[in-house]
Amino acid sequence: MLTLASKTSKSRCGKDGKKHMKVNGKGVVHSPSLKRLDEDLDDHNLKELEEIFKEAARDDAGGLDMHQFRIAMKKTMKDYVDDQELDTIFMKVDTNCDGTVDWDEYLSYMLLEYQKKENMKSSEQDRPFPNPMLEKQSNHLESICRITMLTAYSRQNTTGAEIDDSSCRYLTLSKEGTFNIWSIDWVLQKSTTLESSVGKYVLLTDMVCLSNCNCVAVASTEYEISFYSLTSSLIQKKFQIIGLEHCALTMDFSFEVADQRKSILLWGDSNGCIYVMRMYEKPNICLYTSSSQPTISSLLKGNVPNVIVTKIPRVHPTWVQQVRYYVSKQVF
Repeated sequence: MLTLASKTSKSRCGKDGKKHMKVNGKGVVHSPSLKRLDEDLDDHNLKELEEIFKEAARDDAGGLDMHQFRIAMKKTMKDYVDDQELDTIFMKVDTNCDGTVDWDEYLSYMLLEYQKKENMKSSEQDRPFPNPMLEKQSNHLESICRITMLTAYSRQNTTGAEIDDSSCRYLTLSKEGTFNIWSIDWVLQKSTTLESSVGKYVLLTDMVCLSNCNCVAVASTEYEISFYSLTSSLIQKKFQIIGLEHCALTMDFSFEVADQRKSILLWGDSNGCIYVMRMYEKPNICLYTSSSQPTISSLLKGNVPNVIVTKIPRVHPTWVQQVRYYVSKQVF
C-alpha cells in the first residue's frame, strides 16, 4: 500500500445561523464570533469603539470594566457575540489584571492576534505536505523496498540536458519481485514480476534508476546486481554483476548530466563493506559489451574497460543500511 499526497477541498462552515466550532489545519479551534471580532472590524467599527474607550478615559475611569466592555463590543458588533466569549476576550486584553481595559491595551491585543494569524498562514504555506495523505492501493505482496523516480531528459542542447517532467515515471519494487511503473500522476502503467533463479527463494533488497541509459539496477539475496532495460513494452534483464562476496543491501546511483557517460554506482553490503563503481561509459555499454555477467572479482581487478571499482572494507561492523552519493566536481 502506497501513501501519497493528494489535493483536497477545504471544508466550509454551516450557514444555519448557529454557532459552530471549526477546527482548522493546525488543530486550532475557532468559533465564528471570535473570528469576526478579530477579522471583521472595519474602520467605522474601530472608530466607534475608540470613541467609547476615549469617553471612559475622559470620565477618569481609566478604561472599561468587564460589564462596560460587553456593552461596547455588543454595540459595535450588533449583538453578534455572547457574554462568555466577551469575558474571555476581556481577560486576554486586560494584561495588567487591574479589572479594566483601555484603548492601548485593546490595540495591543488586536496587533498580537493579527501577528499570530500571519505566522499561522506563513507556517501553513511553508509546510512540505500541505494536503492530507491519500492511501494508494497496489499489488505489492511483500514490503516495498524502494519507491523512486526514473527521470527523463529532453534532447541535450548547448545548455545541457533538461528534465522532461511529462515523461518522468515513478517506480516501485517490493521484496518478492513485484515491479510497477507509474505515471507522474500515480496511474499504474505496467506491472511485472522480476525473474529470479528457478527453485530459489530470492528476496530483492534495493533498486536504483539509471536514468542515463533508461535502466534500473536491482540487488538481491542471490549476491547479484541485475540490470533491467525499460521500454514501452518490455522490461528485460540485460546483464548482471555476479559473485558478490556478500549481499548488497542498499545502493545509490549518480551521473553527470553534462556528460552522461560518466556515472557512479554505490552499494553497501551485509558485511559492512562499501563498493564504489565509477563508469566512464554508459552502464548498458561498458558492462554489457564486456560480458553479460561480469564478476565482482574481474571488476575489482580492472579487467572491464571504462570501469573502476573500489572496495572499502568493513566501514561498519554490521549491515550497511543506507548509502548516498553527493555530487562533487572532483570525483572523476
